[in-house]
Amino acid sequence: MLENFLPLDFTIIAFATFRISRMFVYENGPFYVFSRARSVKFIDILLRCVHCFGVWIAALVVVLYSLNIFVVNMVFVIFAIAGVQSFLELAIEGLTE
Repeated sequence: MLENFLPLDFTIIAFATFRISRMFVYENGPFYVFSRARSVKFIDILLRCVHCFGVWIAALVVVLYSLNIFVVNMVFVIFAIAGVQSFLELAIEGLTE
């Protein structure tokens, strides 16, 4: 399973995890879904730390990605592309401040 992962797979998983974690922890989401979820005590505890939540999301992404289901992997590719965009935006913001 993991022995067949290529560097591209790792990159997709890393950036998809980055984007999904930041989306849940810092954004309101469509129709304020994420902000409503943060109002639930148990979920709020999970979402207080983007790094901690990222570990759980990374585990989920690795398991789902390794199932090698085309549609699931394409969703992760989309999140990875969005993750690269988000990372670059954060980097540029950091440079211009």
